[in-house]
Amino acid sequence: LAVLGTTDFTPGPATFTDVPTTHPNFKWIQKLAELGITNGCTATTFCPDAPVTRGQMAAFLVRARGGITATEAFPFRTAPAFTDVATTNTFFSHVQKLFDWGITNGCTATTFCVDQTTTRSQMATFLSRAFLSR
Repeated sequence: LAVLGTTDFTPGPATFTDVPTTHPNFKWIQKLAELGITNGCTATTFCPDAPVTRGQMAAFLVRARGGITATEAFPFRTAPAFTDVATTNTFFSHVQKLFDWGITNGCTATTFCVDQTTTRSQMATFLSRAFLSR
């Protein structure tokens, strides 16, 4: 996965106070922070044990696949693809982009379920469609 680069890298100093360099997943979380794929759950924390919502997953996938940082704008369809994701929703643009790329059809024919947590099964589907089915 070109945007993520190699697995042979040395991460910089800890970005998040709740993910010290001794954390078992520090290297990977730090890499996501360094690439701008995540900016954490707060300005100083990552919340490594918290579940991920479908909206958050959309943001991670769009940023990783598109090489887009958390602060960069990107083009997306403005007409809502799903009835439950308002244009004012933090993850609206990311959900729209996933739909545009054919990575998601939603949790129903008309909804995305943006605030529901992502199951491991859904995660496998999202990742496979985002990175293995281009």
